[in-house]
Amino acid sequence: MEDPLPRPISGITVPPKGQRPGPTLADSPAVEALRAALDAGDGGALAAFWRRVEESGTPLIEPAPDSPNESLVTFVAREADQVKDVVLLANRVTEPDAYRDSVLRRLPGTDLRHLTLRMRSDWRAGYTLGTPPEELPESAATFVERSLAAGSGTPRADLERWFGAQACARPDPLHRRAGAWQALVTDGSWVELPDAPATTVNPPPAATPGRLEETRFASALLGNERSVWTYSSAAGRGDWLLVMTDGEGWVRHGLIDAVLGGPMAAGLLPPMTAVLIDSIDVPTRLRELACSPAFVDALDEELLPQLAAAGLAYAPERTIIAGASLGGLTAAYAALRAPHRFRNAYSQSGSFWWPTTKTLGEEPAWLNRCFATAERLPVKLRLEVGLHERGMLQHTRHLRDVLLAKGYDLSYLEFNGGHDRLWWAASLAEGLAALIG
Repeated sequence: MEDPLPRPISGITVPPKGQRPGPTLADSPAVEALRAALDAGDGGALAAFWRRVEESGTPLIEPAPDSPNESLVTFVAREADQVKDVVLLANRVTEPDAYRDSVLRRLPGTDLRHLTLRMRSDWRAGYTLGTPPEELPESAATFVERSLAAGSGTPRADLERWFGAQACARPDPLHRRAGAWQALVTDGSWVELPDAPATTVNPPPAATPGRLEETRFASALLGNERSVWTYSSAAGRGDWLLVMTDGEGWVRHGLIDAVLGGPMAAGLLPPMTAVLIDSIDVPTRLRELACSPAFVDALDEELLPQLAAAGLAYAPERTIIAGASLGGLTAAYAALRAPHRFRNAYSQSGSFWWPTTKTLGEEPAWLNRCFATAERLPVKLRLEVGLHERGMLQHTRHLRDVLLAKGYDLSYLEFNGGHDRLWWAASLAEGLAALIG
């Protein structure tokens, strides 16, 4: 099927950089109690505070005194150097646009740095801590220039501090990772407030892992070759085919088994086979996952026929294309371009802003306008987006409204988080169940 609208002339794949509000800051009762004890001359108060932190782990979570639906989340660090910044990089909550509100405060006369955020109590997010280096790494300099090119109004100095800290970021040393499913997803740390939705993600027992096989896929249409992984549960091949972009992230640490194995074994999901496609590298990903006709045609005309020849033949009604970020954009585009192949599309935090417009008269959200223009197709869609994703939230809500107005079979979720694989993993089984119906 041809695209219903002319393709964008610029086609720039850099998220637009509008000015964003900073985090909502607050005072931690625990830190204020420490401050009062020190002012009163209690010489052992600081050591006692650090002992409590090490026992409980970080971040510190306290109820908001005037709101039953909010929590005070305090991130702390030990840093005696009075000059260095310690930056909290909390997914889509702290931002370079509000650099000073992302830096942990010094408690005078101590080695304590602290920053307290006031958050709704169902927040789930990954985070790291970073200190800007004296010399900006090349990778950080690239992000600075990309942000400025995309229209960021943040001062260059703040961008350099932010992306420098990000390049040197590390997990919170006081955070506890051992034995948690989140450690399969991120090398950083995480926060989950008391009302964060339960998840079925669970590392399966070692005796019953699913089967994961790696093969190579050479595409004449794309002119490249990559790894493709095929996953099936311990029970064997399933009745549904799930095709996922950015497959390298889902096979890492056996995450795909933790996400799908338990729900299939418990009957929450029907048996399915997952095909996980490697993105090769960043330049290739930016090119192929930005509504690329060649990429979708390669899936349609090359990869899926090869899988069918190997015994993995599925009707389009039982084939799901799924992805996150640019992969989520691509999933929806694949349903538009190849509904004869993909009757089900699952987008997590889809980049529906695409493209960043630089040409006079060109509009953003090209795919949204395609769906509005084209005749309704026999496809089902699942859209998910985080409340802290700002521009993505706006464009995903717009696409939701377009699809509902056109009469599409649509399920939809807004979660209290950012552009975060923690959320994508946590909600994947629920989203698949909603899409399959």
